[in-house]
Amino acid sequence: MKSATLKIDLDSILYNYRHLKCKYKKNIIAVLKDDAYGLGLLKVASKLKDEENIVFAISSLEEIILLRNNNINNDILYLNVFDIDDIETINKYNITVVVSNFEQLELVKNNNLKFHLKFNTGMNRIGFFDYEISQVISKINKDNYNLKGVMTHIADDDKQHKSYYKFVEIIKKINYKNLMIHCFASNSLTTYKDEITNYIRVGIKLYGIGDKNMFLHNTISLTSPIIQIKKINENELVGYDYTYQTTQKGYLYILPIGY
Repeated sequence: MKSATLKIDLDSILYNYRHLKCKYKKNIIAVLKDDAYGLGLLKVASKLKDEENIVFAISSLEEIILLRNNNINNDILYLNVFDIDDIETINKYNITVVVSNFEQLELVKNNNLKFHLKFNTGMNRIGFFDYEISQVISKINKDNYNLKGVMTHIADDDKQHKSYYKFVEIIKKINYKNLMIHCFASNSLTTYKDEITNYIRVGIKLYGIGDKNMFLHNTISLTSPIIQIKKINENELVGYDYTYQTTQKGYLYILPIGY
């Protein structure tokens, strides 16, 4: 029996990457976590790897190892929380980590690991909170760390720019010259004047998901054969838990998709 087919247009992913880089005039951290959102990590990374200054963001050490074992040598930012048991792997595979607590800060110092500092600016999840900011900045400015970037995760579209301005005030307290500075992601990308950040993190917009007026290419198509056509009457119930009720007589088309 024929089945449904999901097709991924790698050329359109590359187009979207270049379009976003041009539109926002920033380098891009391409978020390829969770098998590139289920679209094929290796194929997507291989398509993008030769783009200038591109960095990949991954949330699984296993996926990073997969990339390294397939000759993907770009800088990789590990988004997930790491601990002492991960240090050997991080060193072996040349991984840049995200530091969001003081225990991690000691680990990166003692092991000379490349890292990005993450600050909380309103999401209230992972990142240094307000009461920790002065202490962490004091340590960074005083001690010898292999700091490569500073970041935050904005909780919404930030139309009032509250999170952004809070992040800017934090950045100004750090010697940020030559660092990667990033806070904007797919849901908060903006073209308002910004002279602090030099990278943006892009995930779902790489795949054309989001605002239709951004002129992004659709990268995903789903096609399916029709395996049966049946007549059906008005007020018939269809599907598990009878989730649909017909409003008139017609035809029921059966597709081999779902469960």
